[in-house]
Amino acid sequence: MTKLVDFIIIGGMKCGTTSIATLLDYHPEVCFSIPKEPDFFTYDNYKKEVSNYHQLFSNANKLWGEGSTSYTKFIDEDIPKRMYEYNPSLKLIYILRAPIKRIVSQYEYNQKLKGGEFFDINTIITEKPHYIRCSQYAKQLALYLKYFPLEQILIFTLEEYQENRENVIKKLAHFLDVEEKDFVRENIHYNNSELVNSQLNKLTGRLVNTTLSKRIIKALSPQFKSKVKNYLKYLQSSNKNVKLEKPKFNSENKKYLEELFNEEMNDFELLTGQRLYNQN
Repeated sequence: MTKLVDFIIIGGMKCGTTSIATLLDYHPEVCFSIPKEPDFFTYDNYKKEVSNYHQLFSNANKLWGEGSTSYTKFIDEDIPKRMYEYNPSLKLIYILRAPIKRIVSQYEYNQKLKGGEFFDINTIITEKPHYIRCSQYAKQLALYLKYFPLEQILIFTLEEYQENRENVIKKLAHFLDVEEKDFVRENIHYNNSELVNSQLNKLTGRLVNTTLSKRIIKALSPQFKSKVKNYLKYLQSSNKNVKLEKPKFNSENKKYLEELFNEEMNDFELLTGQRLYNQN
């Protein structure tokens, strides 16, 4: 029987998915994909590329997992449908964050990529609706619940992870059926660079096999290659200690967003029976 991916971190964007991916990547029972975000199920022809997708995982004796924020930010029903067709037993990990804070975090990240040359955050409501869409968790989750039962989706918040990391570890261990004691307990600062360094070390070892290295490179999506270039720009701006002004919504736009996300939060509670996050 062909080995399949066991779990996927589906989002949300700027909600701590890299921190959780890193935490899982350190667990001895887990093999995380290289790269972390292959975006595999965003492609119509994914079925033809399954063998290349599986080349992103190095140990068939472990749980295979990946984490692509594109799986929720597009609010595209084809994505959960493809996942279900690939493996109806997939376990999904969905990380949330206070939606307005998530928007600001995404804005700040993109602002750093541009070196400070960017648009005013108040224009996103009329000109950049994808920022808002990425925080509409109820709309995102509803599409997945058409294919996967709620029991196959672990949902928690970045705020919970920051305030009670042990509780999130317990949830992950139970959900994935792995040893709780084997999670890293040291006070490690998880970020993109740490995951990149960890996975680059693993990738270097694999590149000894020339045939495999060619397959890995071929499997990298154009989106991922673009992300690498953007991330290098981000590191460059960070190293230069670029000082950027803290973005703020004006009172009218803040009120609009609060009302919008309050409705979203109510819809999310109806879907899950839980009120997991605050709108701000």
